[in-house]
Amino acid sequence: MLFSLNFSEPVSDFDLSKLSITGGTASSFKQAGANQYTVVVTPTANSTADIVLTVAAGSVRDLGGNSLASAVSASQAVNTVFDPITNPQPTPDTTAPTLSISDSEAGTAKGPVLFSLSFSEPVSDFDLSKLSITGGTASSFKQAGANQYTVVVTPNANSTADIVLTVAQGSVRDLGGNSLASAVSASQAVNTVFDPITNPQPTPDTAAPTLSISDSEASTAKGPVLFSLNFSEPVSDFDLSKLSLTGGTASSFKQAGANQYTVVVTPNANSTADIVLTVAQGSVQPVASNKLEPINTPWW
Repeated sequence: MLFSLNFSEPVSDFDLSKLSITGGTASSFKQAGANQYTVVVTPTANSTADIVLTVAAGSVRDLGGNSLASAVSASQAVNTVFDPITNPQPTPDTTAPTLSISDSEAGTAKGPVLFSLSFSEPVSDFDLSKLSITGGTASSFKQAGANQYTVVVTPNANSTADIVLTVAQGSVRDLGGNSLASAVSASQAVNTVFDPITNPQPTPDTAAPTLSISDSEASTAKGPVLFSLNFSEPVSDFDLSKLSLTGGTASSFKQAGANQYTVVVTPNANSTADIVLTVAQGSVQPVASNKLEPINTPWW
């Protein structure tokens, strides 16, 4: 059973530990949107006890520090005491997930390639360890949507060996427990044996990424502030460690889109010192490895 939990606004501290569940076992907790989360609950075997999912009053806060005013619960009737006449077992979901793989290079790759992996339905156990890659090195594995993942593969130097990316048969399962029915592979031609006449190096992408930073507070902040960081293109190595911060404490760093990240900053107590958030020149690279241009750092 897939439960969807929809808040009226972004919250800063919601995870699986904030759910009280009886009548079943939780798995596959995920954030599905800015204000939305999902969790799969498997009912207890041989039971007629309802699944009851509860988020307690005060257990979750919005970005302004306001707590959930009252407990919210949802219940789902259950009957897993099966009988062939009065309560036959449901027809099982036996449809295996399928997978398609595409990439960003139309011809022969001479530099990093972005692969997109799109499943036919949500899967519960997919990560970088499920990818077999030859001919290159993987980086920047990310979930880009409910059913979609991306990974950057840099081809081997001085090589004409194809990049081959494979997800093995049976290595990934859908929420019904059905495994990928057959291996899925994608290959990309490569030539990194450069020669000025027969295979010149590609004209490098020298356009550095740019970054704009905005926040949720129009005037003087008196509580937590949500900062949004928007890059001009996807970057491969951005995380909380790349932020320099004074005047407050960071929490809830998240990727909110292909090029967008958010972070909550709580100002220091008893302070009039501005929050200053800085991303240093050269600290972040796009897929093409051009360093970040200098930016004007906003301050509040």
